[in-house]
Amino acid sequence: MSLGAFSTISTKVWVIRAMAWGLLCAGSAALVAIMIDVPRMWLLSERHVETLGVIERLEPNNHDLVVYSFTVRGTLFVNHTTTRGETYNRGQKVAVYFDPDYPDLSTLRAPSSQARGGAILSLSVAFLLSTLCLVVLIRRNIL
Repeated sequence: MSLGAFSTISTKVWVIRAMAWGLLCAGSAALVAIMIDVPRMWLLSERHVETLGVIERLEPNNHDLVVYSFTVRGTLFVNHTTTRGETYNRGQKVAVYFDPDYPDLSTLRAPSSQARGGAILSLSVAFLLSTLCLVVLIRRNIL
């Protein structure tokens, strides 16, 4: 497509394409954020308590899963995460960050960095997905 072809497409078509891209981007960002639990991590980053937990089990053949446990007000909680490059050992004592009202909401990583990283990932994936979708729609003359 040469530069001259852009001038033949009406402004209305470009506005529609821009709106479609925006909607695709927003929808993709919301979907990815929900899939990787950004809202939950954002809530945890706003209010959390730190306690000591222990690594119960490592499952390197299951997405590097790490199962950990911790106790809150006499109740044992067990949760899991992935290592993402960290090295853990069975029986190792670790810091666990949890929501004081919902202790089953917990993580081994600093919640603020996890929420921020998830938001950045959501936006990046949304940008790429929506741009790809828009290109496909334009190429197929749908938009």
